[in-house]
Amino acid sequence: MHSGKFFRIIFWLANTGILVAALIPSPVPGTESINDKILHGVAFFVLSLLGSIAYKNSPVSLVLYLAVYGFLIELIQYFLPYRTFALSDLLADIIGIILFLLGKKVFYKSSFMNRSSE
Repeated sequence: MHSGKFFRIIFWLANTGILVAALIPSPVPGTESINDKILHGVAFFVLSLLGSIAYKNSPVSLVLYLAVYGFLIELIQYFLPYRTFALSDLLADIIGIILFLLGKKVFYKSSFMNRSSE
């Protein structure tokens, strides 16, 4: 299987898993003791990583998609009696995306610097 197609499948499976976790009534088992904002940040960091591998030529589209995706999850939660809309959750999603982008930039910069000094 072509690696791009493989990572696209993994990216969309992760999207689906996060959506399901965001819409079920109770927390995902094993995550009760982890701060909710950390879970949001990590989830969107991972989505950013997977998406950047799966869709290498669309970084701006990916960031916009993930930000809108995070907002839509919060919007759906607003209408669920057992969930709430929280801007702080959306902010945590966006921070996860930003941390990935910063990490990617630092990684590529250090990789480039290491290669050019050889």
